Amino acid sequence: MTCIPRARQLPTGAAEIEHLKLRIAKLRRMQFGRKSEKLDRQLEQLEPRLEDLQADEGQTASRAQRQRRPFRAPAQKKPLPAHLPREEQAHAPAEDACPSCGGALKHLGEDVSEQLEFVPARFKVIRHVRPFAGPLAPSSQRQAIVILNTMFSWLVNAGYLAGNPLSLSRQRARRAKPRITRYIEADLWAVVKMTIDQMPKETDREREHYFRLRWLFSLLYLCGLRISEVVGNAMAGFFCRRDRDGEERWWLEITGKGDKTRIVPATNELMVELARYRREKGLAPLPLPGEALPLLLPIGERKEPMTRGTVHAIVKKVFAATATRLRQRGEDYHAIADRVEQASAHWLRHTAGSHMANNAVDLRHVRDNLGHESISTTSHYLHADDDARHRETEERHKIGW
Repeated sequence: MTCIPRARQLPTGAAEIEHLKLRIAKLRRMQFGRKSEKLDRQLEQLEPRLEDLQADEGQTASRAQRQRRPFRAPAQKKPLPAHLPREEQAHAPAEDACPSCGGALKHLGEDVSEQLEFVPARFKVIRHVRPFAGPLAPSSQRQAIVILNTMFSWLVNAGYLAGNPLSLSRQRARRAKPRITRYIEADLWAVVKMTIDQMPKETDREREHYFRLRWLFSLLYLCGLRISEVVGNAMAGFFCRRDRDGEERWWLEITGKGDKTRIVPATNELMVELARYRREKGLAPLPLPGEALPLLLPIGERKEPMTRGTVHAIVKKVFAATATRLRQRGEDYHAIADRVEQASAHWLRHTAGSHMANNAVDLRHVRDNLGHESISTTSHYLHADDDARHRETEERHKIGW
């Protein structure tokens, strides 16, 4: 019997057919050499088997060919035929007057969608019309002005217009900004600090969470930072320099809104909270020059910066716990609790500015601490004003843990 090498073996059915063909050919060669009834019987057994295998193999190939169908791209949805009758259904707003001014709503546009509905013996198309009723919300009006201003500016740069017509509106005298009201009074601020101070501290994770809260609220209050500045700056921003009296003072360099850089006094209270927080994280008490660690770290071993949404949620959770504490004092405190529950991280920035102003801190120092205006080039050489600002901030603006 002829052997087939393993490397050249075909699939099971084809291999058996090839094997039977070789055996039949060999028997036929032997048959012509000398007559033998035994060889005739073997040929009678093998030839029907070969025919059956070839028939099965042909059916398998044809079935596989039928299963390989060409890929058809999904048909795109076409509009409903125009000859079908349409029935229009208008979905008007629930209110017919502006909730702000009480004026009548104006038709600004509409959104139309069509749906095919089967009616016995006929088809019809139902048009769903949702009118856009005005007036626009203030935020939408501002967005529309921004879009129009961008378009007009492009037309001016492209040479289609001589000037931007919206530039005249920007030249009008600005109205005085309203007085800041989104801040926390001194007595409520004491309740917020009490809420943080009574956080659980039994486990390692609870202690790390507690010291992180103290550090976060110290940054937001003592430095007046925005959330974006907390999550977007690193420990490398801390530096120490001597004032003209020879005293070493710590500062924190912050890159904030509009990529403007300012330096904020890092008071003794802030540096103490920083050292406590870093020790709890297993770090050196004071940051090293060029240290790339974020100002605020996640709980655990991760070293990447936290997101603004996460920090916002942490601050809101503290204010919610403070509101719960106030409501437990009785119904007289429910209104105050509702106000505290509305507070956010940006309220702490306003709180810092309000408390500094109330404690007679020079308004120029408050302005520079909060970074309301960029620091001029000359101020890099006039350290006396910075030293006075640091000294006054240190003496009159404390967190009092």
